[in-house]
Amino acid sequence: MWERRIEFNLYIPVLQAFQHRHPLAAARIKKQIKEYAEFQRDAIAEQLAWIKQQLAGRESVAGPRFTIADITALVTIDFGRQVEALKLDPAHNELARWFEAVSLRPSAGA
Repeated sequence: MWERRIEFNLYIPVLQAFQHRHPLAAARIKKQIKEYAEFQRDAIAEQLAWIKQQLAGRESVAGPRFTIADITALVTIDFGRQVEALKLDPAHNELARWFEAVSLRPSAGA
């Protein structure tokens, strides 16, 4: 369930923002719609705020242990930051704490 929440509510909007905004994606789709990319960026910001709330008082997205939902969230946020589809809000302290901890895992650098 948590994996699907991250995929549908964060991963897909990040990819759609990338497709409709980034120059590298321009050749792959018929027409980029900048307004749609901005709409997706708003949806991404809302989802990041929701994830921040879910992380309050716990170490992982889906609960007490590290799961595939954490991996998907990490790579999605990492990709989204690289293609400028999202920015981590400094006010999202729980999300920043989680992102830093998960990014420091040995497997995250592989």
